[in-house]
Amino acid sequence: MSLILRSRKKKDGEDGAEKTDTDDAATPSLVEPQNDSQMDTDPAPSPSPSPSPSPSPASPPSEADDVQMTEAADDSPPPVAYTLSSSPVPQVSADEMRSRRLAALSRFGSPPSSSSTSSSSSTNSTPPSSNPISIKKTIPKTPVSAPSPSPPTSSPSPSLGSPIVHHTPFPQWEATILRSLLQVTLDKQNTSESLFYLESLAVEVAEEKHTPQLRESLIDRVLHSLCCLPQAPPPHLSLVAYFIEVFQSTTSVFNRKSTQNDPDRTRVLSAVIDGIVNYSILLLRFPEMFPSTVGSEKLSLLPFLEADPSSPNSLPAEFLKKIVAQADDSTLEEVFVPLFDAVRIKLVQTNLFGPFLAPMRAYALLIRHQKLVDMLTSAKQWIPTRRGTGKEMEVGSLLGPMFRMSSFPTHLPISLFFPDGYKPDQRDQYLSTFRAKLHVSQETSTHIMLALLKAKGNSRERVLEWIAETLGRNIDRQKMNTNDTSTCSEGFLANFTCTLLHLCEPFMKLDNHKFHMIDSSFLSLSPRYKVGEDQTRLSMTESEYRTYRENLVEGLMNPDSLQHNFITEIFFATAQAIHIGLAHVFSSFSRLMQGWTQEGNKEAVKVCFAAQMADPDLLELLFNYYSLMATYLMHLALKCESDAPTTLPLPTPAPEAFQALPEYLVDDMMEFFSFYYSQPANFPVGAVKSAKARPIMSFAVTFLSSEESYIKNPYLVGKLVDMMTLLVPKGAKMTSEKNAFDDNSLLSKYLGPSLMRFYVYVERTGASSQFYDKFNLRFSISIVMRFIWKLESYKNSMARECFNPSRFLKFANMLMNDAIFLLDESLSKLHFIHEYEADKPTPKYLTMSTTQRQELDQQFAQTERQVRTYLLLASETIRMLHYFTRDHATCFAIPEVIKPLASLLNYFLVRLAGPKYQELKVSNPDKYTFKPKWLLKKIATTYLHFVNFDSFPEAVAQDGRSYDPVIIAEAASVLHRTKLIDDNVHQKFMEFLDKVKAKSTAMGLEEEELGEIPDEFLDPIMSELMLDPVILPSSKMSCDRSTITRHLLTNPQDPFNRSPLKIDELIPNVELKAKIDAFIASKRHHDA
Repeated sequence: MSLILRSRKKKDGEDGAEKTDTDDAATPSLVEPQNDSQMDTDPAPSPSPSPSPSPSPASPPSEADDVQMTEAADDSPPPVAYTLSSSPVPQVSADEMRSRRLAALSRFGSPPSSSSTSSSSSTNSTPPSSNPISIKKTIPKTPVSAPSPSPPTSSPSPSLGSPIVHHTPFPQWEATILRSLLQVTLDKQNTSESLFYLESLAVEVAEEKHTPQLRESLIDRVLHSLCCLPQAPPPHLSLVAYFIEVFQSTTSVFNRKSTQNDPDRTRVLSAVIDGIVNYSILLLRFPEMFPSTVGSEKLSLLPFLEADPSSPNSLPAEFLKKIVAQADDSTLEEVFVPLFDAVRIKLVQTNLFGPFLAPMRAYALLIRHQKLVDMLTSAKQWIPTRRGTGKEMEVGSLLGPMFRMSSFPTHLPISLFFPDGYKPDQRDQYLSTFRAKLHVSQETSTHIMLALLKAKGNSRERVLEWIAETLGRNIDRQKMNTNDTSTCSEGFLANFTCTLLHLCEPFMKLDNHKFHMIDSSFLSLSPRYKVGEDQTRLSMTESEYRTYRENLVEGLMNPDSLQHNFITEIFFATAQAIHIGLAHVFSSFSRLMQGWTQEGNKEAVKVCFAAQMADPDLLELLFNYYSLMATYLMHLALKCESDAPTTLPLPTPAPEAFQALPEYLVDDMMEFFSFYYSQPANFPVGAVKSAKARPIMSFAVTFLSSEESYIKNPYLVGKLVDMMTLLVPKGAKMTSEKNAFDDNSLLSKYLGPSLMRFYVYVERTGASSQFYDKFNLRFSISIVMRFIWKLESYKNSMARECFNPSRFLKFANMLMNDAIFLLDESLSKLHFIHEYEADKPTPKYLTMSTTQRQELDQQFAQTERQVRTYLLLASETIRMLHYFTRDHATCFAIPEVIKPLASLLNYFLVRLAGPKYQELKVSNPDKYTFKPKWLLKKIATTYLHFVNFDSFPEAVAQDGRSYDPVIIAEAASVLHRTKLIDDNVHQKFMEFLDKVKAKSTAMGLEEEELGEIPDEFLDPIMSELMLDPVILPSSKMSCDRSTITRHLLTNPQDPFNRSPLKIDELIPNVELKAKIDAFIASKRHHDA
């Protein structure tokens, strides 16, 4: 019988040789190709559990062995042979089965010939090929395990390269080699344990008056007879196992040099190979037609595909290549879609601690073939549409389950991770083990994704569609509350993001400038990625963005045919994957651990999360990606003319392409760097190097200095500062090691002034909670400023900012306002704690009702929490005020600043050293970080920063509310006695106090001289004599310039009618000033 699956033979008129219209060469090359069928990148094999045992390939017999086998057949007595007669099998007779087989074969090939054909009549013929099969069958939806055969015995073979002299006549060689390769015999007297006796075929051959000798013309009939048996030829457990072993053996003999030089032998071996491939295709396509199968043969290749490549049980690459090449599209779909689906189901049913690598290996081997890639990406299950959810993409698509292997214990019992219970002393071993498994899974899935993207034709486009669809269906994950049943799991998104990050690696290197190819219009124009118009933009309102997008579309020649390059698409796809996945985990790592703690073992759960989230390899990828993001955004802000600015702030307005980008690009970047740099010591991620941190630090100072013109959200800008606080060296490292603030001229020149301006800018954020939010933002600013104040280059740049009167005046005013509010609130709450502790043991507390005591206890607990925060903020603000006045007292010695500063110092010195200090005593001040002596020292020594300014002693003495020379002197004595200040400082302080007393005496005399002051000369806000009156343009009221200036620095409104008012809009009241000067002069002249 001759079964033709792929091509029809044609006669060549010139040389009489037969040629085929197949894509393969006439003489098949059975060495595994490196470029044709194999993709550019193959998944690196990793150790994994071996699949079910499969047959080991028998060693191909040598020609010397052929002769020995022939001689043994002639001389040796026949051993016990495997025999199966053609007696009826259960339910179906052999004759009936044969008739059904012949009928099926006749539909797509020639029926087996009943007459023999000379095997040596055509020495130049090419290996037989075949016509395509086109019969449709139902595709099984679930994988069925196939039994795996035991390894057969085989004869030893010489080395493939050794020369062999042909001593055997061709007919004898033909019979011997076919008997050895096919492992069958037609001679009942010439059987052995390794030869199966085909009784039915032997009878047919005898009836045809032929000798019971195997030859080329019988190959097809031998295979047909084997397929008609009620079970696979022993010792094989399946026909597929038998076909694979015969293919391996025949391939090995075919590749010998001696075979290649003999066209007759080549032809015979090619016929065996083609017959094996053809019947394998038939078996895989129509398993129900074979008595030895039960309909499971469509999945019978899976154990061989899953086997380790180094195992003898692995599927020969050339075998799979020939099946794919010779089968038609319909056959491929019916055979291989169920295989891909079986792989999918296996991956869904396993986890990180199960046999996940075997099905992933099978997937990787299948997609080496372009036809299978085309079939896979065109299948309905490539992007399933039944539910339209993200979870369906994770478990229902043919690619999704590849990314499910995670160490997140969200849906798995913690006992699966720690079968013997969690042991704290083995934490490092747990992390190492979990990460090793994760790396195997992630590397394999990345190689698979890369191979699919490198495939030819429309496959890349279909893969990109899959990526976009997966992201689009999980867009709800960016909301506060997500539905876990309809969106992908955190573990899936973490692995998926890891793969996308690997795809970005080729253009992550900043020195190759490939990121210049990224098209910023992608998120506005791409039909695949739907970033809603309601998405918050960096510096555009919703209506402004809508207009911008409409203008982009109008500028396109053909919007429907718009295509973006691969770098652009993967870059923004990665950003969106992080946004809906990892960014959520980064920002709420602690909450997630608390919510998912199982069996009360929080430390064990923490290890599970840290294994993946704090994996150094993942963090390194993210670090490099966001370094690229930072550089790209600066490049875009600079209108693509440079990658980093040389001067700041950036020119305004910002480019529209930058303004239109979604805010989450920057927000997620800051969340990551904050997570990266805040890793606790037990999960180290490496030291921070100045060169490595340069892109993100340059990004931070660039957009910190440019403020709302580029990033309008002050909280987002505040995250830039929050991230910097984590880079501030701690302890001894502040001076002993390089840090992120070193060797960056852009940073040293502009960071300090930018922080001072941002300190002022956050006074009004626009949020309902802006009053309290500003303190948190300013606390981060103070942490960074405290460190850079010690660096000479940074300090010099801030000095230049201090000598800019208009800007520094705002900064100084905000600094003093914060100090007053925070310290006053802190001391008030300490007073409440003092009273609570004093009253609790007394009858006053005990006689309260239960409700009253509960309310009081709750208020106490709340006050404790608040006072810790307020004292922390107040201490840092007082510290900043201290070093600014120490180094730049001149800038504070102006009328608008000097008087409120003196009042501030007087008020808090009296509170900390006066009679009411006893009201601040609490049982455990360290619990609240209350350090009264440290505060008293900072306030007292701040006085001394102004000893050389005559206006300051006068300002101290003018403070009628808090100035008390006795208490000030007592404070200095306390500090001296407790050795917080030395003799020299104490002496200076007392000399300063003498100046204040003298000024106070002189001011008292001057006030007596002036007597009663007319109301029109008094400031309506402070009720003090105006020395520099100005007119408010809208209310027409007159105020002293210093008073109204301080007010406008805090609130830019006319205090009398709340209309907008700026300092430069104030009008000098020349007429009133002249009257006041005349009044003062007249009083002094009169007294004189």
